[in-house]
Amino acid sequence: MFDPSVKSNFWPESNLILAVSSLEPRTSIPLLARVLRSPDAQDRLAAASFLQYTNSPKALPILLSGLDDSDRQVQFAVMQSLGNLTKQYEWRPTTIDSDSHWNACIEHWREFEGRLATSGK
Repeated sequence: MFDPSVKSNFWPESNLILAVSSLEPRTSIPLLARVLRSPDAQDRLAAASFLQYTNSPKALPILLSGLDDSDRQVQFAVMQSLGNLTKQYEWRPTTIDSDSHWNACIEHWREFEGRLATSGK
């Protein structure tokens, strides 16, 4: 999964990333964090999507770091996972198009990140 010289179809690798998300959070979160920094956008998308399945607040800072991803689909998956993990469903955008709701969601999660940082969690 971490060797860029090994090529695979997206689905088998995505399934592996999903399987990692079902491990205990102390194991899965560092691995998924590493995948979220992958040069491959499809890997980052999978990690962003599957971090929510850890059901751990320790995944929040990792997900929040994905707000700056260069790929809009990854950003979308990050916000979907953040909304699902925190049960703040209204802060999940409905489309990857830049509109007022997208911008409001990004702003909300940036403020959330600031509150998380100041609370020390």
